Order: sequence, then C-alpha cells, then structure tokens
Amino acid sequence: MVKRIYRGLLVLPVLLCSSVVFAQNNASNAVSGDLFFDNFKNDSTGDFPKHWLGNAKASVELNKTYQGKWMRFSSQGTFSPVFEKALPESFVVEFDFIHEVNGTGNNSTELTFFNQQKISSLDADFPGHQGIKLYFAEGMISYLCYSNPDLSEHMAGENRNVPIDLHKKTSIRIEIQKKNVNVLINGAMALKIQRSQRQQELFSTLRFNLWGSVAEPLIGNFRISDGNPSSRL
Repeated sequence: MVKRIYRGLLVLPVLLCSSVVFAQNNASNAVSGDLFFDNFKNDSTGDFPKHWLGNAKASVELNKTYQGKWMRFSSQGTFSPVFEKALPESFVVEFDFIHEVNGTGNNSTELTFFNQQKISSLDADFPGHQGIKLYFAEGMISYLCYSNPDLSEHMAGENRNVPIDLHKKTSIRIEIQKKNVNVLINGAMALKIQRSQRQQELFSTLRFNLWGSVAEPLIGNFRISDGNPSSRL
C-alpha cells in the first residue's frame, strides 16, 4: 500500500507539470472543441507570434483602444496558424479584426481555405482545387470559389456592403460546412456561399494573404473550433 501511494505521489507532479506546460502553450480562455486558439497572451510585444508561420513581417502589439494583444500583418506576404489537429468536415473560424491601412491602393485582407497545394502554402496565390478565398476591406466583403463547375477556374461572388470600418474592431465568424460557407460580420449574416459538388472536399489548412503594402490589419482572439455547439457549453 505504501509503495502504491508513493508511486501515485510521483505521478502527481508529472501531471501538474504537464498541465502547466499545456497552460503556457495555450491561451487561458481556450474551450472544449477548440482545434486552435491564440490570443497572443504568451507572445512578447514586437515578436512574431510563436504559433504562426509567415514569409513576411508580422508582430504582436498592444492597441490603444482595444484590450489584449493583437497580431499585426505589416508587409506583403502570407501567414498561417500552426495547428496539429486535422480539420473536420464542418468547422468554425472566429477572430477579431481591426482594419488598418497605410497609404492608398489594394487594402484588402484575404483569408483562403484549401485542401491541397503542390507548392508551399506560404508561397502560392491560388488555393488549388476546391479552395475558397474571402476578401475583407473597408465596408465590403467578397469571395472567390475555385474549381467551380460553372467556370473552368473560379467564380467571383458579388461584393457585399458590411460594417468593416477603419480602426474599429470587427467580429468575424466563418462557418465551413460541406455544402455551404456562411460568413457573419458582427453577428449578422454577410455571405452564404454554396459549395458545388466538386468543392465538397475537406479543407486541410488556411492562410491570410496581403498583396501590396497598404493593408496592415490586426487579428485578435483567433479561434478554430469543431463547429459543434454542444462542445462550446
């Protein structure tokens, strides 16, 4: 009995240490059902975030108006979160977005979902077969669906007017489903994208793109969840 208790006491510190490491590597308000969550709490200001990859300049910073830490994309390139769990058929991406620009020109921020890529996901403009690309800019949102049966390469969606304002926090929620993609801006439906039968394959990853040096958006509280409402209770 004594030996069993002693072994149990040896195991307990290991479990506690593992919990501490997990807590340090994951944001404090990650919840059950999360596949990835980053509020940049454990990143130092001025540094590139630990749980992201990119081929251009980005850094963690504080914002004078909104609390918490934010990731700023500040040069042309591509940025992707690093997550180990495979994306399911249905999942949800949520994040806070502050639209910032520096100059005139193309100031949109692109978010692309795709299922396979022959070259590095950080280097390519187009998302390969079955990809979807969303464009966020001041006052509007639009999209492209690739490998749509209607067109040989892609289908452009109409622009929609949405409340994305300069310097103001915007809540973005993207619901990826087998047959549809729903985009909500500040809780209101902005886009309902129908995925063709050729498009109904699993997505493997996602990335943000900036083209040009005008857009300098801030991203906060970035979450990928399994899309199951019961897991978020």
